Amino acid sequence: MVKYLSIKNGVCNSMKKQELIEKLYIIIWAFYTIEFVLLSSSSLSQYSFAGRLHGIFSMLTLVMMILFTLFVNRYPRRKILSAIAYMVLIFCIAISTKGINILIGMLFSFTAQKIDVKKLIKFDIKLKLILLFIVVVLCGLGIIENKVGYANNVYKQSLGFINQNVFTAFSSVILIEWLYEYCGQVKRFQYIIILILVAIVSNISKGRTSLYTFIFIFVLHYIANFKAQFFYTYISKFSFAVVTPVLAFLSFLGCNLYMQENAFVIGINRIMSNRLHYASYALSKYGVKLIGFKIEEQGLPVDMGYVYCVIRFGLIYLVIICLIYSVQFIKFLNHKRIDIALLMLFFVLVSMGEGYTYNIVYNTAMLYFFHTNKRIRHIS
Repeated sequence: MVKYLSIKNGVCNSMKKQELIEKLYIIIWAFYTIEFVLLSSSSLSQYSFAGRLHGIFSMLTLVMMILFTLFVNRYPRRKILSAIAYMVLIFCIAISTKGINILIGMLFSFTAQKIDVKKLIKFDIKLKLILLFIVVVLCGLGIIENKVGYANNVYKQSLGFINQNVFTAFSSVILIEWLYEYCGQVKRFQYIIILILVAIVSNISKGRTSLYTFIFIFVLHYIANFKAQFFYTYISKFSFAVVTPVLAFLSFLGCNLYMQENAFVIGINRIMSNRLHYASYALSKYGVKLIGFKIEEQGLPVDMGYVYCVIRFGLIYLVIICLIYSVQFIKFLNHKRIDIALLMLFFVLVSMGEGYTYNIVYNTAMLYFFHTNKRIRHIS
């Protein structure tokens, strides 16, 4: 009887500790997401005080995540050396590039092994909806600017975000997280509502890359509801595994051909709203280094995510990201987790035309970067 009570108390204490860990993680996540969206992604960022506050709050988040990683989490000895090596590399990249957000993102990714990520994403959907509402209201009241623009006789708005693409990206992330959260449970009328929301966002911002990618993933989700086994074949697993390095290679090949004035690629550039032009210019100006360096965001007008990552964070970082995606795709598909694989695929595809996917606030698939086979088996 005493032994039974001892075991029961041990289980209860373990559950309480796990609940505390998850609550602490969610609090730090909420703090970072709120400050990043309001001070860096909205039109508030054009004020000098916002930049200073963002720097202070980002540093505070980094300190909290380091303490969380060191004192709250316990890892097996066999993982410690590889984890230390990886973190040292990311730390070196962060120091070289003065990019604190990449270090924060990787700390969130690494420690996410200890929490219920699906529960966090459910919370994140609500948080981002509230932040979207706040930014739009502040814009409507005239407190922050509604960036408007005209392109090819098309009127587009940002509704308080720093530009129209950021508004589209933020809205698309909310939609893809919702689709992930309810994968396999979406009713037909909900699919219709989602398409209506996509049309509304598209009409306001005229953004294409994030929304077109979302629609593609949306179709795959619909197929997965009826033919999930299709995604667990060898060909599908292979396709998922190679898609990231292939898209990264195509990004650089496209830039190289554009600089050679290839007629076909010049036509592609027009379709991509001059993305290849700006990416090629940035590559010729800054070159490719193993570890990136500090570049002012205004001096790097690159929307192509893979090119942006190489210039900003270095070739080593891109190679690591490609390897992580490839390995994790195979793991999740082997465990028949098409919901997580499609969430990751969205950010892999959208990186061809958008540069926001390096930041964990906009790329919640990064929360699954370090999940082991053992941890995947326990995902709800």
